[in-house]
Amino acid sequence: MLVSQMKDRQVDTDAERADDVRHVPDDDLEPLAENRLFQTIGQTSRYVALLTAWVATSGSLYMSEALGWIPCVLCWYQRILMYPLALITALGILTSDRRMHRYLLALAVPGAGMSLYHYLYQKSDFVRGLFPSSCAVGVPCSADYLNWLGGAVTIPFLALVAFIVIVLAAIASRLADEPEPEAPETSAMTRASQPRLARVALVVAIIAGVVGAFLLAGSATVQGQSAAQAPTPPLPAVTASPALLAKGKAVYEVACIGCHGPAGEGVASIRPITNSALLRTGSDAELAQLVRAGRRANDPHNVSGLAMPAGGGIAGMTDEDIRAVIAYMRRLATAGAD
Repeated sequence: MLVSQMKDRQVDTDAERADDVRHVPDDDLEPLAENRLFQTIGQTSRYVALLTAWVATSGSLYMSEALGWIPCVLCWYQRILMYPLALITALGILTSDRRMHRYLLALAVPGAGMSLYHYLYQKSDFVRGLFPSSCAVGVPCSADYLNWLGGAVTIPFLALVAFIVIVLAAIASRLADEPEPEAPETSAMTRASQPRLARVALVVAIIAGVVGAFLLAGSATVQGQSAAQAPTPPLPAVTASPALLAKGKAVYEVACIGCHGPAGEGVASIRPITNSALLRTGSDAELAQLVRAGRRANDPHNVSGLAMPAGGGIAGMTDEDIRAVIAYMRRLATAGAD
């Protein structure tokens, strides 16, 4: 009898212990290492998206405001999709919005498609033939301001990389993000205050660092452009042969036609080059210097208020290209005067 009672007590004790284990609060259970790894990836991916969006946004403004590179139509479409991402990622992190990946994907996926189309438009005659009027006004979308790695890396290529990084970060955030355990009311403020302050500090540090770096770079660029430029050697005088004029027309249609018009008539606030005194009476050296260096929007000789990019936005423009396009523009100016 005594043995039976002892066995019953032992069974009751084991049952009570098992019941205690079943009723242990989730907050007191140690999370698995795999869960901690996934949560770390999900949290880190959001900051990767934040950094990428702000670098892309600040970089595009640096190119247009400091370097004077005029955005084309397709560039503006990509900006429309990228700029909101800089704010959405910051607000999503600060508010711990678990649906932030939806907003990121809604903008980053079409942005990646637009950047891919723009890149193919630059590099493929077939794509330009499918949509020949994509950039009928303004800077041609086929112009390459950047020409890195033999022309493989251009501005839309960099935008495509940025959009893809944001897409991957949003997916990683969604797959790795787990619901946070509910904390007791007595310690909710204490537990929430420290992570929130850390998020705010990190978000502010990323944004301030990126914006500050591009502001410093822009200031240095503007000061360098404002300094006196060394005169470039004049181009040798050549006869405007039919071959040279044909080459000049080809260069003009890629680099100049978007702002100066097919026949030099100008567009928007840009005056026609057909009545340009500089083209009719200026020297080849003056014209070559203007084409090489471009002209900033705030230049006292600029009456249009629009910046003229160096080399018409063609990074690989050679002296032969400049010589040819000057000859062709002189022919346009002469024809306009006649």
